[in-house]
Amino acid sequence: MQTFTGKEYLAIDIANSFGLDKENWGVRLAWFETNRAIIENAPFEDILVWAQQAEEPAQFLAGINAYRKVLLGHVTGYMCGLDATASGIQLLSLLSGCPQSASMCNLINTGDREDTYTSVHQHVNKLLGTAIVFARKAVKNATMTHFYGSKAVPRDTFGEDTPQLAAFYQTIDELLPGANTLNYDLISLWQPNVLSHEWTLPDGFDVKVKVMGSKEHQVEFLGSHHTVIERVNECQEEGLSMGANIVHSIDGMIVREMGRRCMFDWNQVHEVMHALLGFNGTSTLREQDLALLRTLECFEQSGFMSAVIFEHLDQNNVGHLSPVQRQAVLNLITELPKKAFHLIAIHDCFKFHPNYGNDVRQQYINILAELADSNILESIASQVTGRQIPVNKITPNLSTQIRQSEYALS
Repeated sequence: MQTFTGKEYLAIDIANSFGLDKENWGVRLAWFETNRAIIENAPFEDILVWAQQAEEPAQFLAGINAYRKVLLGHVTGYMCGLDATASGIQLLSLLSGCPQSASMCNLINTGDREDTYTSVHQHVNKLLGTAIVFARKAVKNATMTHFYGSKAVPRDTFGEDTPQLAAFYQTIDELLPGANTLNYDLISLWQPNVLSHEWTLPDGFDVKVKVMGSKEHQVEFLGSHHTVIERVNECQEEGLSMGANIVHSIDGMIVREMGRRCMFDWNQVHEVMHALLGFNGTSTLREQDLALLRTLECFEQSGFMSAVIFEHLDQNNVGHLSPVQRQAVLNLITELPKKAFHLIAIHDCFKFHPNYGNDVRQQYINILAELADSNILESIASQVTGRQIPVNKITPNLSTQIRQSEYALS
């Protein structure tokens, strides 16, 4: 992973706001250098005019304002931002262990900053030739919703039973094979005889998604007949939401893990290290002891060690950890940033002080690599269905390539 200085991350942030977020790092930094004189010295009125060309005008102005303050040696409080590149497809790719899918969403370094939706857009139009050309925005919307289980949006975009719709699905199969197959597999986990689908994530977060249906009631009011729709919790024979719900739940856990690993309490971590190296207490009397046991159970089921364990582990209960679990916690500590820092997450966009950009990217890569090595998919599928569901990954060692990725956050 390339590393950059705080000033370079601020320069990248300004370039991103202008509209270069899909370019390689070098292109963004070169653009900044080309425009450095304007950014540093142009009258504010000229900057306001220039900002009208930016994709994110307000953020663009804020970045330039922060950069000028940095040149004067002032504290700015400005936070840069980097987004995951198609986070849902990233998760489907790593959970399936599919190198082809992973290369399309920057989990594998291809040498370029890949844009999944542009690639799908170009491939669809290539298959169709020049007779009909679809806009990128329309293809992106169809692709995104397809991976959330939608049939309606692709159909509305490309038509029903048309060559255009066939070209879209052919493109998805060719460019994102593992992610697409897993998408359908997750949808098939739907249980027809339950009132809710439930599972627990590796950090102990309980997911409960009620199955909601609709009932129609005919009512009469002032001589007129009306139909009233009531949403009710009842079993449904089939549904399309399982894939989206499972992926979103893991996405949410990643956000929580990013917070725990970037904004960790060093005193708490130091106490955990102290306990690991010299104590064997096995207390079960406190709430934190029970929380620890639950976290360890989640680790045994999923193979993913959450940093939430720092909140529960101390010298009085560390004896509950097996040698493997102790090593997993020590590995987690070893990979923490040298210094904790503040992080704000807006879904899969992470905001941070420019000086910590390398740490943010590294922590995100670490978490995705650990998820690729884990059994989280098998754990969730087994919990949802109530029976053991084996999972065979296309490539069992995708994490090695993920750890060498460059644009997972961009």
